Amino acid sequence: MSNRQLEEAYERKSDEHVARELGISVETLNDHDYEVEEANHGIVWRINWQGAAPPGVKTYGSIGGQYSDIAPLNEPDEPEDPEG
Repeated sequence: MSNRQLEEAYERKSDEHVARELGISVETLNDHDYEVEEANHGIVWRINWQGAAPPGVKTYGSIGGQYSDIAPLNEPDEPEDPEG
């Protein structure tokens, strides 16, 4: 896989994880502008909503500064290259 394909696959996996953690569909998630940042030393992902969050999603803050905290996507460690 090319780097671009790997990035796209990770983005899809990340979107699916965020949607699942928030209890919404990927389509609903993609209808809302948001940014993901690591918070609390990577223990949580903070979803910063650029406007209103999807209905039914637990948020903190107020409109224009709403965010949701979810568990991060835990990626398995990459196996080491045996040839070094």
